[in-house]
Amino acid sequence: MLALLSFAPSEGRKCYVNYRPVSPLGVSCVWAEVSAPGRVRERRLYRALSGCAARLSELGVRRAVFGEGFPYRDFFLSRGFAEISAAPLLAVCAGRIAALAASGHGGALLVSDRADRLTRAAAETLCRGFRRLILDVPPGAFEALEEVCASLGAVPEPLARGRAADVDAAVFMCAPAAHILTPAACRAVFVSGGQRYLLGGREVGRVSFGLPEKYRFDLPFPALPILSAAVESGRVEPEEMKISVP
Repeated sequence: MLALLSFAPSEGRKCYVNYRPVSPLGVSCVWAEVSAPGRVRERRLYRALSGCAARLSELGVRRAVFGEGFPYRDFFLSRGFAEISAAPLLAVCAGRIAALAASGHGGALLVSDRADRLTRAAAETLCRGFRRLILDVPPGAFEALEEVCASLGAVPEPLARGRAADVDAAVFMCAPAAHILTPAACRAVFVSGGQRYLLGGREVGRVSFGLPEKYRFDLPFPALPILSAAVESGRVEPEEMKISVP
């Protein structure tokens, strides 16, 4: 369950929180809307916010999506709530994004510190979309990803000692151990850091995700974190999404 936190100005003098259950994209959420007047006593506001944090915690909710301009974001983060990010969504779709953004499909680079489910999925997608796959991963992970590629008739290559890769696209599941040189035309997807380690290429920007009409929802919250949570929980299959890149 997630918390959706928004703010609405109050016309009176009281601070209060309205709660309602919602399920955007099939994800179970509690929408907590904090209302407070323009001028409010700090003690009164603190009591309302603390009560909201306590109630959400009692429900087992520790992850949150904040509405645009929500003024009490830092309060909830300081109370141990974690803000939902789009990283899980990006990780699931990294291979597809790289393939769509690349100007050519001769080679791709995959950087990771493990061969987990998401990295294996990215390797599989890159093997299908590019003729060559170069890996910058630990030895144990290389062997595991080698098996994934072998099932598709592909043979991955380790990153050369000079850390230069002649590739059209790159996927960074994490930051690499050192800088990597790629052609200027290389398009890179960064799931969890690594931007400052890429020399020569550029990051894919403004990725758009589309869903069938049945998934539409009208709530005053950013869609990407909710979509990310839906994909992470299996409520939305990645194959159902239409991805567009500039």
